[in-house]
Amino acid sequence: MNRFLIIFLILFSLSFGDVIAADKAKNTNKKTVTVKKKKNKKKKVWNWRTSLPQIACVYPAGGQQGTTIEIIVAGQKLRKIKDVSISGKGIEIVSVSYIKNVSRRYYRRLKYDFALMLSKKYNLKAPRKPRARKKAKVKAKAAPEPTPKTEMMMESKMEMTMESKMQSEAKKKLTKKEEKKKAEEEDKTPDHILLKNFDKMTHRYLEIAARNFFTYPNRLQSAPALREEVIVKLKIAKDAAPGMRELRFWSDRQGMSSPLRFYVSKLPEVTEERLFGPTKNKKTKVELPAIINGQVMPGEIDSFVFNAKKGQNLVFSMMARRIIPYLGDAVPGWFQPVISIYDKKGRELKFEDDFNCSPDPLMLFKVPADGEYELQIRDSIYRGRKDFVYRIKAGEFPFITNVFPLGGKAGRTTKIELSGYNLKKKELNVTIPDGQRDFYEIKTVGDPSFNPVSLVVDSLTEIFDKEDNNTKDKAQSIKLDSIINGRINKPGDVDVFKISGKAGDKMVFEVKARSLGSPLDALISLHNSKGKQMFAQDDMKRVNIGFNTHQADPYRIFKLPEDGNYYLTLRDVQGHGGKDFSYRLRISRPRPDFKVYAGVPGINIRRWQTVTEPFRIVRIDGFDGKVVIKENNKKWIFGVSTGKIVKDQGSFTFKLVDRRKGKSKAPAPVQFIGRSKINGKTVTRELVPCQNMMQAFIYHHWVPYTNFMAFMNRR
Repeated sequence: MNRFLIIFLILFSLSFGDVIAADKAKNTNKKTVTVKKKKNKKKKVWNWRTSLPQIACVYPAGGQQGTTIEIIVAGQKLRKIKDVSISGKGIEIVSVSYIKNVSRRYYRRLKYDFALMLSKKYNLKAPRKPRARKKAKVKAKAAPEPTPKTEMMMESKMEMTMESKMQSEAKKKLTKKEEKKKAEEEDKTPDHILLKNFDKMTHRYLEIAARNFFTYPNRLQSAPALREEVIVKLKIAKDAAPGMRELRFWSDRQGMSSPLRFYVSKLPEVTEERLFGPTKNKKTKVELPAIINGQVMPGEIDSFVFNAKKGQNLVFSMMARRIIPYLGDAVPGWFQPVISIYDKKGRELKFEDDFNCSPDPLMLFKVPADGEYELQIRDSIYRGRKDFVYRIKAGEFPFITNVFPLGGKAGRTTKIELSGYNLKKKELNVTIPDGQRDFYEIKTVGDPSFNPVSLVVDSLTEIFDKEDNNTKDKAQSIKLDSIINGRINKPGDVDVFKISGKAGDKMVFEVKARSLGSPLDALISLHNSKGKQMFAQDDMKRVNIGFNTHQADPYRIFKLPEDGNYYLTLRDVQGHGGKDFSYRLRISRPRPDFKVYAGVPGINIRRWQTVTEPFRIVRIDGFDGKVVIKENNKKWIFGVSTGKIVKDQGSFTFKLVDRRKGKSKAPAPVQFIGRSKINGKTVTRELVPCQNMMQAFIYHHWVPYTNFMAFMNRR
């Protein structure tokens, strides 16, 4: 028996060894296969366009000539930004500082230290020192009933743990001096840019620090697009031209951002002195005239105190939507401000919301008595966040609310009537240069930022409507190819015009009112001499380009069915009327034309690469020709390889042909044109750069800008 057992054990050990060797061989083969697979895997190509810096708001959104200011720009992917580009001349970038977000780990300690510094600076009550957090006690689970085997295992484990504890305690024994040093290090304030050089800290740094330290960081409530912040120090020259500028961030590694609107003014600029925490309810004093800058946070009401004298006609013109036109993650899609004025006793004297069709309010306040008054600004439903930024021009200055007529003929002098507040002149003669197209800005009146005044320019004959033309019998006779400048003078007013034509004639009936700032919501209808209605046209669906969200202007191309007289009726849909309800009515033959828009305000491109960007062609009066996009610069840097464009929407490809060497340079303006043939003549139209902005989660609008910038990344 013993022999058989010995032989069996020897055979078993040999077979078991073979099995183990086979398993080892399999494992080695698997490892070699996995290594080969890893080597064969291709690395993903880095999409550099996903790392472009994105900026969402700038506060304050403007500055005075001859001053040095600091602005806060919020966005994302801004950590490595060190360069800023501003269009126009007269603005110098002094410094760019990235603000690191506050960590939750040191939040309580940083808040205490900052509050202590503020209490010493503003003579406030010292804050309480935060208590050390107690470690949560973990309840031990009930152990199972021991067995002989588990008792042996537990005893061996206890011996091992006791030995390891003794060794670790021997290593961790510290002297009294080392313990003191450790306690002092734990009591020190963590290193943060917002607490360095507190005595020399400017108001912008204090504001960001107060917001970060006195509001607990909640990532669920903060918008990712506004999470990062950069402070930019600007020096504005005394001779810097007032008006709108375009601010962009750019980096040699990341690329160029989309633009934000920044304004230069002549008046003194005042920014609210609000700080979160102990100085939250502090009111800012203002000496009029001035421009007030503010930012409404959740549930906040901004207040400014000013002195005024009896009989003054003060104007408060607010700019909010013109700074940030659309918000993608808010309803109705923009900041909806309201303003009100209170006396010293807290009584509300005046309240204003929208002005005409704009959500930016305009207030005329006639001062009842000498004294101190308070201006309050808030959101209509008490919302708020970083991009609820506004500017208010406050003072006793002229403001134009309406111009009549709304346009004129190129190369002619047009006499216009002015309506508004504190106006010295009620009439003005304006000479429009010959060859002017689209719009002509009147620079002798108004304000380029808060109160721009411009006229529509056309080449057709200009006519004024003659009252009383409210019925068919009193209809005003109009010749073809004319523009009628008129008004719906009172509620229920109707204007009727008589046109004669032949069968087969095509006529264009177009009204421009709401798109030019008039509150008129026009409705047109055409009848023949027998009273039969040919058509009725209300709103016309157009491409969403610009600030106008209600396309209330009618447009219709109609082919006359027979010879004879026709009667066009124009009225307000809701029966409203008044002095401000002005319009321009075009009755003409079709004049084919086009406009070209780019869906980006600039190009980000790398060397030896091509970029494809969206575009839109707006076809006017039945234009159906092909359009060619070309560069119009003297130095040929960029080319367009797409060629002819037939569709109304699509994309065209920019191809970089610049072969210059060196590092990436600042963004530079580039001009493109669209070219086509209309009635045998070559027609060119300048390409308008736009930014595709979302409104209220669903709608998209192309917002025009003035400069089409190009940035070439040479890395």
